[in-house]
Amino acid sequence: MHYAKYLVLMANSPLGGRKYNKDFNNINLFDNSELLNTFVDYGMQDSVALYNALVNAQSKIFHSILNLILLTEILYQLQV
Repeated sequence: MHYAKYLVLMANSPLGGRKYNKDFNNINLFDNSELLNTFVDYGMQDSVALYNALVNAQSKIFHSILNLILLTEILYQLQV
């Protein structure tokens, strides 16, 4: 599984319900305005979902590190 999609799924972030269209890989995409608009919409939804997943992951990592720092400080104070 692609790492970005895995991250988005782990963060429970919606992907907009759209599946990737293999026609997006064709250079003629730029000649078809409807397909191009669909591609742009898909890309925007995918980008937003990935951004939200990264923010969610960063928040969880930050809180884990903060908890570790606080616990370390408490344990240090108990030893003194």
